[in-house]
Amino acid sequence: MKKVFVFIGSQKGKASNTAGLTQKILDNAVNSLQGTQEELKIDFYTAKDVNIKSCKSCLNCFNNGFCPLDKTDDMAMLKAKMLEADFIILGSPVYAHNVSGDMKKFIDRISNWTHLMKLAGKAGIIVSTTLSNGNMFVLDYLYKIMSYLGIKVVGKFSANIIDYINQDIQISQKEISNYASTLADYIQGKRIVSSDDYLERLFNVMKQNAIQQKAYNGQEYLHWKESGYLDYYSFDELLQHVSSKVV
Repeated sequence: MKKVFVFIGSQKGKASNTAGLTQKILDNAVNSLQGTQEELKIDFYTAKDVNIKSCKSCLNCFNNGFCPLDKTDDMAMLKAKMLEADFIILGSPVYAHNVSGDMKKFIDRISNWTHLMKLAGKAGIIVSTTLSNGNMFVLDYLYKIMSYLGIKVVGKFSANIIDYINQDIQISQKEISNYASTLADYIQGKRIVSSDDYLERLFNVMKQNAIQQKAYNGQEYLHWKESGYLDYYSFDELLQHVSSKVV
């Protein structure tokens, strides 16, 4: 059974526009998988559904490899779901030309993962909605964060809700269908996660940063050593290893 992890940074929960359009993508993907042997489990969370406390800036995650707050809220569960997932979807409405505060709080709590390429081998899609403008800022920011996590971003879906309601419904429906097909293809193995120039540059920079911690056994160095990442000369080589473990 393949798994999809979804987190939408909205206090409106499933009633939010971002969650609604994401659900349409998922529904289309599930429909396209009917008649195949592939089963899909979707772990869909919004900021309204879960308790996520704000980062306390203690740096324990960077210095010791764990967050003390994970024992007091839902982040440990969310992290486990992300690690188990085959596909990641992150979505946020536009707040002041950026992600929502709830999405930023979620990202802050996994900020050490952005030094570890912790989710390497997974593909993902970004979803952003707005009532006016600013989608590209959210898409660009989430693209950066997901790439630093090691996720191969294979889709960036945005919608101006006013346009969607008034005139661009057909266009958005086509985009929804396209992203659903992309998700289904990765779930079925018709497409495989591949590297690109940006991921290669990130891999090389993070690897060098990790090596610099070797003298004092810093947490980033220990992660890269224990995971075997230091043995790889490229992100593409790392992906081949991850793929072989999955198989």
